[in-house]
Amino acid sequence: MEYKTTYKFILYPNKTQINKIGYILDLSHNLYNAMLEQRKMAYELNKYFYENLKVDYNTQSVELSKLKKEFPEYKNVYSQVLMNVADRLDKAYNNFFRRINEKNNGKKIKAGFPRFKSKFNYRSITYTQSGFNIMDNTHLFISKIGRIRMLKHRDIKGNIKQLTIKKDRSNNYYATFIVEENNNINYSEFPYNAIGIDVGLLKLIATTDNTPVDPPKYLRRSEKRLKRAHRSYQGK
Repeated sequence: MEYKTTYKFILYPNKTQINKIGYILDLSHNLYNAMLEQRKMAYELNKYFYENLKVDYNTQSVELSKLKKEFPEYKNVYSQVLMNVADRLDKAYNNFFRRINEKNNGKKIKAGFPRFKSKFNYRSITYTQSGFNIMDNTHLFISKIGRIRMLKHRDIKGNIKQLTIKKDRSNNYYATFIVEENNNINYSEFPYNAIGIDVGLLKLIATTDNTPVDPPKYLRRSEKRLKRAHRSYQGK
């Protein structure tokens, strides 16, 4: 059985690397808002003018190659980072429509359209499966940024599926790895017999293999105490 685990390590980028990360964050933030504006415009045209403009993840991700020709500065951003920007917006957009279609007590729930992000709130970039390499316990190589010092305090077990570089509000930098692990447990090696359980009043539990479990006698013990208390009360 496979499951996902998160590993988080602190990074110590130098000044040049900090500037590169900041530059990539700015470009990614601007791209997110531009893509959102494109989707919002298509939504309004479809809603009020009955157009049939389709703007989704596929159409926007295809345009990324044209974007680099029109705006050469985006060549400084690894391609998967740009793809992830489109993916983030797509998830936010799909959540918007999901909330629109949800109902609460028969009434549709009001859902706010995805908002434009401020530069202050756009703090992470994501690489999916490529564009990075763990060199050793002290360094991480990231495409378009370089070899960054990293404190890798434990071993990563499993297949790395994603790397996110994040800058927190205190200007600390972290590398977060999403890893797919396999627990290698074969549950067929642990044979067991299924047992049905019925909860009753006379017996607390009666199982299908005819094993009764008596209930705790809290009520009976309490009943005796209550009778003694009642007789004491009447004798006053």
